[in-house]
Amino acid sequence: MKANWKYKKRINILISKLVKFPFIAKLVTRIVYTFRYLLKRGNPAFSDYLCGIHVNSKRNYAYVSIPKVGTTTILRHLRKVDDTSLKQFKINLDELEKSKLIDSNSFCFSVTRNPWARIYSCWFDKISGQKRFCDFFIISRYKNLYPGMPFREFLEWLQTEEGGDSFADRHWISQHVLLENAKGKERFNFLGKIESFDEDFTTILDFLKIEDKNFEKANSLSNSPSQSYRQFYDDYQKELVAKRYSEDIAQFGYRF
Repeated sequence: MKANWKYKKRINILISKLVKFPFIAKLVTRIVYTFRYLLKRGNPAFSDYLCGIHVNSKRNYAYVSIPKVGTTTILRHLRKVDDTSLKQFKINLDELEKSKLIDSNSFCFSVTRNPWARIYSCWFDKISGQKRFCDFFIISRYKNLYPGMPFREFLEWLQTEEGGDSFADRHWISQHVLLENAKGKERFNFLGKIESFDEDFTTILDFLKIEDKNFEKANSLSNSPSQSYRQFYDDYQKELVAKRYSEDIAQFGYRF
């Protein structure tokens, strides 16, 4: 579901200008969040598993994007090469497989990320420091989630039914949920990792026969606090993530 409130752009501008005034920014944050929450009250949260699937029929590939996993960098470069040929579809893998968007010869790929790094990045960007209207839209869907929630409390919330994959926003939903069809099977020719992004994305570009390997990394990859995520965890918090994202950790071979 998309936020379609007509004043969202103006609020984005206002929030960006209030960064220099923490107290006022916090007050405005609470007002906007409360207003959004009251509007959404009574509407149950839902699992936001419709990640962006980007299809290029010209080069015959499909890229399944996972939020907080280098999506901006990847799409920026793919669009630089083939802007008019790359189309986004809000569908799941089952719908992709049933569609005529790809065939058996299509190259399908995605990129995963260490769950501890990804969830810290999610909290840092979406929960602790709201910078855009869409951040309020995300948080206000959940009764027990609020702006500025401490990291420890957010991790504990993720253990609850409301924080589980059945109701999860795509920014913290388990990665394997986005990469499997209804039968629990993947349909990928290549799964890269953020931890080896330069090498893996170069391999992807080779598969796609894209000669331009000069990709510019977005801030989320080049200068993010999540790059040093370990310092923000104690043993208790580390175990919370290990429990919540155990399937991702096992399936994609991650460790703290």
